[in-house]
Amino acid sequence: MFPALEAVVGAMRACRSDLSVQERGCGAIWHLVAERNRTPLGQQEEDEEDELLLFAATECVLEAMRMYDAQMVQLFGCGAISALAAACKSSQRMQREEVVEAVLRAMHSFSADVWVYQTACNALGNLALHVQDRGFFSVLLICVHTFSA
Repeated sequence: MFPALEAVVGAMRACRSDLSVQERGCGAIWHLVAERNRTPLGQQEEDEEDELLLFAATECVLEAMRMYDAQMVQLFGCGAISALAAACKSSQRMQREEVVEAVLRAMHSFSADVWVYQTACNALGNLALHVQDRGFFSVLLICVHTFSA
């Protein structure tokens, strides 16, 4: 259902050591998933394959954010996480400590950058919207407290 997203994930996996591919890949994932999120819920046809692709996209974004502390990778990565969290049907895909930590690392690294900070806050907000258990919410609060200390 997402041939463009599948191509981006493939390119990011094939070119892990290329900063520009990772940067543009995070940006493409952000915009492709955000555009998909604009489709009315009744018209979204998703299957297990789509969920797996969204999970793969999440993993690519997290890897890029871990590997590259470049401003645009962090900005686009936070945007992609925000869109992926909004698209989340499976809470396990996004409710992981490493997702929150990636966003908080970006905020910490680029605390003077309004765009990174605003996009990261949006991502945290979308992550918090889908909290289904108190355990993940506690992890979210602990991570925020740890990074703000």
